[in-house]
Amino acid sequence: MKYEIIDTLKLEVTRNCNLECMHCFRGDKQEKNMSLETIDKTFKNISSIAILEVTGGEPFMALEQLNRIYENIKNANVEVTVLCIESNCTLVNDEIINVLYKLSTVVGKLCIKTDFNAFKMMDLEEKGLKDTFMHNMSVLSKYLIFKDTPIDKIYKVGRAKNLTDVDINAANRYLEGKDNYVLSDESMYYEGWGIYRSPVAKHFTIFRTVYITVDGYLCDFTPNYHTYEEEDSMLVHNINDSYDLYSAIEEYRQIPKSKSLKK
Repeated sequence: MKYEIIDTLKLEVTRNCNLECMHCFRGDKQEKNMSLETIDKTFKNISSIAILEVTGGEPFMALEQLNRIYENIKNANVEVTVLCIESNCTLVNDEIINVLYKLSTVVGKLCIKTDFNAFKMMDLEEKGLKDTFMHNMSVLSKYLIFKDTPIDKIYKVGRAKNLTDVDINAANRYLEGKDNYVLSDESMYYEGWGIYRSPVAKHFTIFRTVYITVDGYLCDFTPNYHTYEEEDSMLVHNINDSYDLYSAIEEYRQIPKSKSLKK
Protein backbone atom coordinates (compact mmCIF):
# COMPACT_ATOMS: atom_id res chain seq x y z
CA MET A 1 0.00 0.00 0.00
CA LYS A 2 1.37 3.40 -0.97
CA TYR A 3 0.58 6.74 0.66
CA GLU A 4 1.01 10.31 -0.45
CA ILE A 5 1.97 13.70 0.96
CA ILE A 6 -0.55 16.36 -0.01
CA ASP A 7 1.46 19.49 0.55
CA THR A 8 5.13 19.78 1.51
CA LEU A 9 8.00 17.54 2.57
CA LYS A 10 11.06 19.39 3.89
CA LEU A 11 14.40 17.63 4.22
CA GLU A 12 17.35 19.20 6.05
CA VAL A 13 20.04 17.30 4.13
CA THR A 14 23.01 19.04 5.78
CA ARG A 15 24.02 21.55 8.42
CA ASN A 16 27.33 22.24 6.73
CA CYS A 17 27.92 25.50 4.88
CA ASN A 18 30.79 27.23 3.08
CA LEU A 19 29.68 30.73 4.13
CA GLU A 20 29.54 32.50 7.47
CA CYS A 21 26.91 35.17 6.89
CA MET A 22 26.73 37.41 9.93
CA HIS A 23 22.92 37.48 9.90
CA CYS A 24 22.43 33.68 9.72
CA PHE A 25 19.69 32.67 12.15
CA ARG A 26 20.78 29.01 12.16
CA GLY A 27 23.99 29.78 14.06
CA ASP A 28 27.35 28.11 13.50
CA LYS A 29 27.52 25.33 10.95
CA GLN A 30 27.63 21.68 11.98
CA GLU A 31 29.54 19.20 9.84
CA LYS A 32 26.81 16.61 9.53
CA ASN A 33 24.69 15.29 6.66
CA MET A 34 21.43 13.37 6.57
CA SER A 35 21.99 9.60 6.47
CA LEU A 36 21.06 7.66 3.36
CA GLU A 37 18.90 5.40 5.55
CA THR A 38 16.83 8.43 6.57
CA ILE A 39 16.29 9.37 2.93
CA ASP A 40 15.33 5.81 1.97
CA LYS A 41 12.80 5.51 4.81
CA THR A 42 11.35 8.93 4.01
CA PHE A 43 10.49 7.94 0.46
CA LYS A 44 9.41 4.37 1.24
CA ASN A 45 5.75 3.79 0.33
CA ILE A 46 5.29 7.38 -0.88
CA SER A 47 3.43 7.81 -4.17
CA SER A 48 3.30 11.59 -4.60
CA ILE A 49 4.61 14.81 -3.09
CA ALA A 50 3.30 18.21 -4.11
CA ILE A 51 6.33 20.22 -2.94
CA LEU A 52 9.66 18.71 -1.92
CA GLU A 53 11.97 21.26 -0.27
CA VAL A 54 15.66 20.48 0.26
CA THR A 55 17.31 22.75 2.81
CA GLY A 56 20.51 23.14 4.80
CA GLY A 57 23.08 24.40 5.56
CA GLU A 58 24.18 24.40 1.95
CA PRO A 59 22.60 21.45 0.08
CA PHE A 60 25.22 21.53 -2.66
CA MET A 61 27.68 20.29 -0.01
CA ALA A 62 25.58 17.10 0.27
CA LEU A 63 25.84 15.62 -3.22
CA GLU A 64 25.54 12.02 -2.01
CA GLN A 65 22.23 12.93 -0.37
CA LEU A 66 20.96 14.74 -3.49
CA ASN A 67 21.84 11.71 -5.60
CA ARG A 68 20.04 9.43 -3.14
CA ILE A 69 16.92 11.59 -3.37
CA TYR A 70 17.09 11.25 -7.16
CA GLU A 71 17.45 7.46 -6.93
CA ASN A 72 14.47 7.15 -4.60
CA ILE A 73 12.22 9.31 -6.77
CA LYS A 74 13.26 7.47 -9.94
CA ASN A 75 13.30 3.88 -8.67
CA ALA A 76 10.05 4.13 -6.69
CA ASN A 77 8.34 6.24 -9.36
CA VAL A 78 7.42 8.95 -6.84
CA GLU A 79 5.46 11.79 -8.40
CA VAL A 80 7.01 15.11 -7.29
CA THR A 81 5.29 18.20 -8.64
CA VAL A 82 7.91 20.74 -7.49
CA LEU A 83 11.40 20.19 -6.09
CA CYS A 84 12.91 23.29 -4.52
CA ILE A 85 16.53 23.46 -3.33
CA GLU A 86 17.67 26.38 -1.15
CA SER A 87 21.27 27.28 -1.98
CA ASN A 88 23.73 30.15 -1.75
CA CYS A 89 24.80 29.18 -5.32
CA THR A 90 28.55 29.50 -4.78
CA LEU A 91 29.53 25.83 -5.23
CA VAL A 92 28.37 25.03 -8.76
CA ASN A 93 30.52 22.46 -10.58
CA ASP A 94 30.05 19.64 -13.11
CA GLU A 95 28.93 17.15 -10.44
CA ILE A 96 26.26 19.52 -9.17
CA ILE A 97 25.10 20.36 -12.70
CA ASN A 98 24.81 16.63 -13.39
CA VAL A 99 22.73 15.83 -10.31
CA LEU A 100 20.50 18.85 -10.94
CA TYR A 101 19.90 17.66 -14.49
CA LYS A 102 19.03 14.16 -13.27
CA LEU A 103 16.63 15.54 -10.69
CA SER A 104 14.98 17.73 -13.33
CA THR A 105 14.13 14.59 -15.34
CA VAL A 106 12.14 12.96 -12.51
CA VAL A 107 10.16 15.92 -11.10
CA GLY A 108 7.57 18.22 -12.61
CA LYS A 109 9.61 21.34 -11.93
CA LEU A 110 13.03 21.90 -10.37
CA CYS A 111 13.85 25.28 -8.87
CA ILE A 112 16.73 26.67 -6.84
CA LYS A 113 16.04 29.42 -4.32
CA THR A 114 18.69 32.02 -3.57
CA ASP A 115 18.86 35.71 -2.73
CA PHE A 116 20.93 38.89 -3.00
CA ASN A 117 20.54 40.15 0.56
CA ALA A 118 23.25 42.55 1.72
CA PHE A 119 24.71 40.39 4.48
CA LYS A 120 25.22 37.47 2.12
CA MET A 121 26.72 39.67 -0.60
CA MET A 122 29.13 41.30 1.87
CA ASP A 123 30.28 37.84 2.98
CA LEU A 124 30.78 36.84 -0.67
CA GLU A 125 32.91 39.93 -1.27
CA GLU A 126 34.99 39.23 1.82
CA LYS A 127 35.63 35.66 0.61
CA GLY A 128 36.25 36.69 -3.01
CA LEU A 129 33.20 34.75 -4.19
CA LYS A 130 31.01 37.50 -5.64
CA ASP A 131 32.15 36.95 -9.25
CA THR A 132 31.70 33.20 -8.80
CA PHE A 133 28.18 33.77 -7.50
CA MET A 134 27.25 36.03 -10.41
CA HIS A 135 28.65 33.51 -12.90
CA ASN A 136 26.65 30.73 -11.31
CA MET A 137 23.50 32.80 -11.65
CA SER A 138 23.93 32.48 -15.40
CA VAL A 139 24.77 28.77 -15.27
CA LEU A 140 21.71 27.98 -13.15
CA SER A 141 19.35 30.48 -14.77
CA LYS A 142 16.89 27.87 -16.05
CA TYR A 143 16.30 26.64 -12.49
CA LEU A 144 16.75 29.84 -10.55
CA ILE A 145 14.18 31.76 -8.55
CA PHE A 146 14.77 34.39 -5.88
CA LYS A 147 13.32 34.34 -2.41
CA ASP A 148 10.21 36.44 -2.61
CA THR A 149 10.19 37.37 1.09
CA PRO A 150 12.45 40.41 1.59
CA ILE A 151 14.72 40.34 4.62
CA ASP A 152 13.96 43.62 6.33
CA LYS A 153 13.53 42.65 9.97
CA ILE A 154 16.64 40.91 11.33
CA TYR A 155 15.77 38.74 14.31
CA LYS A 156 18.42 38.40 17.03
CA VAL A 157 18.73 34.67 16.56
CA GLY A 158 21.85 32.63 15.82
CA ARG A 159 24.74 34.75 14.52
CA ALA A 160 22.39 37.71 14.23
CA LYS A 161 22.47 37.99 18.03
CA ASN A 162 25.88 39.62 17.61
CA LEU A 163 24.78 42.21 15.06
CA THR A 164 25.09 45.86 16.06
CA ASP A 165 23.59 49.06 14.71
CA VAL A 166 26.91 49.63 12.93
CA ASP A 167 26.43 46.32 11.04
CA ILE A 168 22.84 47.19 10.16
CA ASN A 169 23.87 50.64 8.88
CA ALA A 170 26.62 49.06 6.76
CA ALA A 171 24.10 46.65 5.20
CA ASN A 172 21.69 49.48 4.47
CA ARG A 173 24.47 51.49 2.81
CA TYR A 174 25.42 48.44 0.76
CA LEU A 175 21.88 48.17 -0.56
CA GLU A 176 21.85 51.87 -1.48
CA GLY A 177 18.39 52.39 -0.05
CA LYS A 178 16.75 49.36 -1.71
CA ASP A 179 15.81 47.90 1.70
CA ASN A 180 15.88 49.13 5.25
CA TYR A 181 17.09 46.51 7.70
CA VAL A 182 16.14 46.83 11.35
CA LEU A 183 17.13 44.69 14.33
CA SER A 184 14.40 42.95 16.29
CA ASP A 185 14.61 41.33 19.73
CA GLU A 186 11.90 38.87 18.72
CA SER A 187 12.43 35.22 17.89
CA MET A 188 10.05 33.89 15.27
CA TYR A 189 8.67 30.35 14.94
CA TYR A 190 6.20 28.72 12.60
CA GLU A 191 4.45 25.77 14.17
CA GLY A 192 4.68 22.75 11.90
CA TRP A 193 1.64 21.51 9.99
CA GLY A 194 3.19 18.10 9.71
CA ILE A 195 1.65 16.40 12.71
CA TYR A 196 -1.95 17.00 11.65
CA ARG A 197 -3.97 15.45 8.88
CA SER A 198 -5.34 17.69 6.17
CA PRO A 199 -9.11 18.10 6.42
CA VAL A 200 -9.35 16.76 2.86
CA ALA A 201 -7.04 13.81 3.51
CA LYS A 202 -7.92 10.40 2.16
CA HIS A 203 -7.44 7.41 4.41
CA PHE A 204 -3.87 6.76 3.33
CA THR A 205 -2.77 10.35 2.89
CA ILE A 206 -0.01 11.78 5.07
CA PHE A 207 -0.61 15.24 6.47
CA ARG A 208 0.13 18.73 5.20
CA THR A 209 3.79 19.52 5.86
CA VAL A 210 6.43 17.17 7.21
CA TYR A 211 9.85 18.48 8.28
CA ILE A 212 12.70 16.03 8.87
CA THR A 213 15.93 17.21 10.45
CA VAL A 214 19.44 16.21 9.43
CA ASP A 215 19.44 13.52 12.14
CA GLY A 216 16.20 11.97 10.89
CA TYR A 217 13.83 13.46 13.45
CA LEU A 218 10.33 14.71 12.81
CA CYS A 219 10.18 18.25 14.12
CA ASP A 220 7.21 20.01 15.70
CA PHE A 221 8.20 23.27 14.01
CA THR A 222 9.36 24.11 10.53
CA PRO A 223 12.56 26.19 10.46
CA ASN A 224 12.00 29.89 10.14
CA TYR A 225 14.06 31.98 12.52
CA HIS A 226 15.63 29.67 15.06
CA THR A 227 19.00 27.98 15.57
CA TYR A 228 20.00 24.37 15.10
CA GLU A 229 20.15 24.03 18.88
CA GLU A 230 16.59 25.32 19.25
CA GLU A 231 15.46 22.97 16.51
CA ASP A 232 16.99 20.06 18.38
CA SER A 233 14.80 20.84 21.39
CA MET A 234 11.66 20.37 19.26
CA LEU A 235 12.28 16.81 18.08
CA VAL A 236 9.59 14.22 18.48
CA HIS A 237 10.40 10.91 16.76
CA ASN A 238 13.19 9.52 14.59
CA ILE A 239 12.09 8.07 11.29
CA ASN A 240 14.87 5.46 11.53
CA ASP A 241 13.06 3.92 14.49
CA SER A 242 10.06 3.23 12.26
CA TYR A 243 9.24 1.22 9.15
CA ASP A 244 8.60 4.26 6.97
CA LEU A 245 7.48 7.91 7.18
CA TYR A 246 3.83 7.04 7.60
CA SER A 247 4.65 4.74 10.54
CA ALA A 248 6.88 7.39 12.09
CA ILE A 249 4.10 9.97 12.02
CA GLU A 250 1.48 7.54 13.31
CA GLU A 251 3.82 6.59 16.19
CA TYR A 252 4.39 10.26 16.91
CA ARG A 253 0.66 10.81 17.11
CA GLN A 254 0.51 8.35 20.01
CA ILE A 255 2.98 10.41 22.09
CA PRO A 256 1.21 12.57 24.71
CA LYS A 257 1.58 16.22 23.66
CA SER A 258 3.21 17.11 27.00
CA LYS A 259 5.97 14.58 26.25
CA SER A 260 6.43 15.25 22.56
CA LEU A 261 9.26 17.77 22.84
CA LYS A 262 12.77 16.95 23.95
CA LYS A 263 13.74 18.86 27.07
